Amino acid sequence: MDSQRDEAATSGLLLGGLSSADELLAAIAELPDPIYIMRTVRSTEGELTELTYEYVNPAAAALLQRPVESILGHGNRELFPSAADPSIWDNYVKALDTGEPISWVVSFDEDGIKGAFRVTATAYLDGLLLITSQDVSELMETQTRLRAVIDSLLDPHIQMQPIRDSAGTIIDFELADANAAACEYTRQPYAKLIGMTLLTLVPGVSKELLGWLVSVVDTGEPLMLDDYVYEQELMGGEQRHYELRVAKMDGGITYTWRDVTDRYQESAEEQERLDQLEQFQRLTVGRELKMIELKKEIELLKKFGAPPPGADRGHPY
Repeated sequence: MDSQRDEAATSGLLLGGLSSADELLAAIAELPDPIYIMRTVRSTEGELTELTYEYVNPAAAALLQRPVESILGHGNRELFPSAADPSIWDNYVKALDTGEPISWVVSFDEDGIKGAFRVTATAYLDGLLLITSQDVSELMETQTRLRAVIDSLLDPHIQMQPIRDSAGTIIDFELADANAAACEYTRQPYAKLIGMTLLTLVPGVSKELLGWLVSVVDTGEPLMLDDYVYEQELMGGEQRHYELRVAKMDGGITYTWRDVTDRYQESAEEQERLDQLEQFQRLTVGRELKMIELKKEIELLKKFGAPPPGADRGHPY
């Protein structure tokens, strides 16, 4: 009796201001995204062997390209054998075992259904699985094009998310993405670079620079440095010069750098040549002035036969 009252109370909470479950189903039927309710089928050992369709909304039937009556009561793997692929099936099992919603993106191409879909599976009641899907093909294509653009950049580019302590203070950054140039410059494969912390990759980063990166996250103001000097561990502690560009993105930062050491050295060498030329010019001008002075003295000697009054009679050398 108590369980019946609990079910009625729960039903009332779910329906809210709706007068009946029919109105709730009508609302679900109008949703633009596909929704499926599936019942679990297990072996005598308790292993999940199939998921049978108990309900599909019109959007789901349209996606599956089948009439509703040819879907209900049939198994997911029966209609679409590729659903047994671990990239799909293992997530269903995980949702049922943990009781937590599981979301993932899967590429699907079977029986005329083709695209990338974000699937969310949620276990509820006893042996039922609520599944929703959203076509994200255009988003994935956009991300693919964006990845191609980022990887074509000659300058290294990484994205980092802040790491905070128990007080919420940012103490480091974790690498969330990197382009091909960043992997090449850091001499790390992508799989190893992602998840690495900034202070692990370059432990010599100054507290000042780390503070500037934190400020970008906190204020949203971008950071631009044209000559940041760093003793690069990745190059045996060699002192390198960098141009840095940092901006806030998705709660973290996007970080681009350019190694301008060669340009800095060329500029320093050019300045040294200019200094040497200026010194040579001063010496040359001084020598010319001395020669002019000597010529004047010679002319006076020729004219008067002796140095003029007040002239220096010491040895010219």
